[in-house]
Amino acid sequence: MNRSDTAETGSPSLGFTRVSEQPDCIDEKDNYGMSAFLHAVSMDAFDTVKILVENNTDIFATDYRGQTAVFIAAKFKAIIVLMYLLEIYRARKDKEGAFNPEMVDQLNCDQDTPMHLVCHNGYMEVATLLHEHGARLDTLDKDKRTSLHRAAAEGQTLVGKQTCGFWRYWC
Repeated sequence: MNRSDTAETGSPSLGFTRVSEQPDCIDEKDNYGMSAFLHAVSMDAFDTVKILVENNTDIFATDYRGQTAVFIAAKFKAIIVLMYLLEIYRARKDKEGAFNPEMVDQLNCDQDTPMHLVCHNGYMEVATLLHEHGARLDTLDKDKRTSLHRAAAEGQTLVGKQTCGFWRYWC
């Protein structure tokens, strides 16, 4: 609505455009490169994420740091949303194959994967979930460290032990 609409509607301009007037705004990003979808993911707001996915939001969107929805869900321990997204990505990968990006191992601007982050922070449940969905353990960060290195460097004993178990079956 603009100032010329005020006379027609009888209400002052609110300074924004209605969603109905701009239907493709579902993926608009804020100053941090976060869309509504990425914000909902960070809050583990499953119902909102599901509605946005059903309305064709860009599930491959990244924020300004190159962090995907999987990365953001892992970062905020948004387990319910993470499980939902990983199943969507798995189904799409099965259907579309190589044309579908590998979301579980996507690097951010610091060359970290979600597995690097969760091992660094000691998020065992998230590490298990990522591993079950094919997260690579041999990916190196910018300092040439694996996720096991990251867990060890931060004193994350339980995640380190768990990651050693992953390595045993992975190699």
